[in-house]
Amino acid sequence: MMSPRQTGRGVTHAGQPRAIDVEFPVAAIRTAPTEPVGFANVSRALVSVAADLVIGVQRRVVGDDKVRTARDNAWAATLENRAQHEAQAELTREVAAMVARRSLVRAR
Repeated sequence: MMSPRQTGRGVTHAGQPRAIDVEFPVAAIRTAPTEPVGFANVSRALVSVAADLVIGVQRRVVGDDKVRTARDNAWAATLENRAQHEAQAELTREVAAMVARRSLVRAR
């Protein structure tokens, strides 16, 4: 039963609250069939708990804003890749300039 203040209804003129029937639908909960606990299941659970522990400690030590994420790693890789391509292009331009100077010297 909900109070009249929660619904805004159900207050009689005499100031006495009246009962309101409320139904709450509940979804059926399906449980997974029980499996025998095996070495693999225990190992997965242990690794999961250890990973959560390490992540929690890392967040507390370095702070939430300094924890590396997959997005941060991908962005760092993208920037590194761009820098490598730029360095390769610069080297190619320098070699082309050297070859051009050398062919000018031989042409004289």
